[in-house]
Order: sequence, then C-alpha cells, then structure tokens
Amino acid sequence: MDEQEEEKLPSRMERSRKSKKKKKHKAKPEFPLVRIWLILFFVLIFGILLYPFWFPAIY
Repeated sequence: MDEQEEEKLPSRMERSRKSKKKKKHKAKPEFPLVRIWLILFFVLIFGILLYPFWFPAIY
C-alpha cells in the first residue's frame, strides 16, 4: 500500500467510535398492540380468578 492510500483510511479508534454512535441512536421498537393484548390477558385471568367472589354480589 502507498502512504497516500493509508492516509485516506480512518484509524480503528475513529471507526469504532462512529459505529458506537450509530448504535446508540437506534430506538427500541415499540409494540403497542402486543402490550394491549398482554394487559387484556392479565385482566381476563384476574377476572377468572376472582369470579367466585364477585359472582354472588351480582344477584
């Protein structure tokens, strides 16, 4: 390699800094639909478990 070609290339430290910066800016994917279904699932389970306690109160 010529010295001119080597000067064009970034050092390893500079390259790793750039890749770390890019990774930090990524946002976590959000799944609102999954979150809603999970909450509804737990509410359903909670309701089924407490059914014997609130069923006589209805009538």
